[in-house]
Amino acid sequence: HPAAHPVLLFNIITGLMLDTFAELREEAATRNDIMTNQCFVCGLTRAAYDDLYITSPSFDEHKGQEHDLWKYVYFLSYLRSKDQTEYSGVETY
Repeated sequence: HPAAHPVLLFNIITGLMLDTFAELREEAATRNDIMTNQCFVCGLTRAAYDDLYITSPSFDEHKGQEHDLWKYVYFLSYLRSKDQTEYSGVETY
């Protein structure tokens, strides 16, 4: 029946949109979990850090102070603006 075609098409498009948004939500949740529970700099996970029985600093302090992502970003920016022939020993590594 011709009147059923628009309804069927609408249902298919709506289903595709819902699946796409669900997939985007799942990807965002995965990214958030990684950013919350893994150190970007050293790759250590919260669970592995807890297994080491390190009481101080906490995992969040480790990420926020010892391996602060922005400090590394600024350091890399500094290195890009500096002549490679003027690097110190640590900077060449």
